[in-house]
Amino acid sequence: MSQRIELYTVLIIVLVLSLVAMAAVPRPTGRAQGGPIAVPGDAEPAPRSLLRLATFNIHGGMGVDGRRDLERISSVIRDAEVVALQEVRDDWWRKNQAARMATRHRAACLYAPTRRRWLRAHRGNALLSRYPVIDWRREPLPDLSGRRFRNFTVARIDVRGRTLSVMFTHLHTRAGREEQLQRVLAHFRTLKPAVLLGDLNTAPGDTLLSDYLAEDEVVDALQGTDNAQAASDRVDWILCRGVAVHASGTSPAGPSDHPYYWADVEISET
Repeated sequence: MSQRIELYTVLIIVLVLSLVAMAAVPRPTGRAQGGPIAVPGDAEPAPRSLLRLATFNIHGGMGVDGRRDLERISSVIRDAEVVALQEVRDDWWRKNQAARMATRHRAACLYAPTRRRWLRAHRGNALLSRYPVIDWRREPLPDLSGRRFRNFTVARIDVRGRTLSVMFTHLHTRAGREEQLQRVLAHFRTLKPAVLLGDLNTAPGDTLLSDYLAEDEVVDALQGTDNAQAASDRVDWILCRGVAVHASGTSPAGPSDHPYYWADVEISET
């Protein structure tokens, strides 16, 4: 009898350890889509002719000093009306980082996790918008590493009665990045008026991206930004189609290991 109990105990332990091991393995998120996301209280920004877009890889809120401080990130993005965030953490015990900042800034939040671990969303990208989201859809991107899963998300937002497609993503640096970039740029070509925000892990000298930017309808909103990193080795981008760029700028790395980039744009009449 005691041997049987010991056997059952061993089997239960093995089963539990197997389930824990399976839950610990990172897995990609699949396709998804959704309907409207309202701005809390339906409070839109004061009317202005320009729209401030931004992109920021927040590195999980960890600054170059090794300290994790989401308040510093919130302070950097406070003037953005639409901001794409990358490397957003999703902890067990509280809302994901984007949702917490959205509450502070009274913005609609669209969280787009790229991978699951421990049976739940683990980390990914997000969009904060002070204008309501009409609808959205998320598409996975090919991954050759088996670990660094990626996707892109397209959200349509209502900017004072005009619809703008906002595409946001974060590509990886390993094998397969070029295929990911090709798919992102090909889909962006189908959207107008639209903006592409994110960390493409692609520098300005990349041939594929340079050829794409040679197209008449695509504008690099950060071109000419008065910052050495923006001009030479930046990997963060704001691309526009059917959107006029009036100004752009950057804040240096510090609160994150990436700079923060912004652009003031106007949706074209046509």
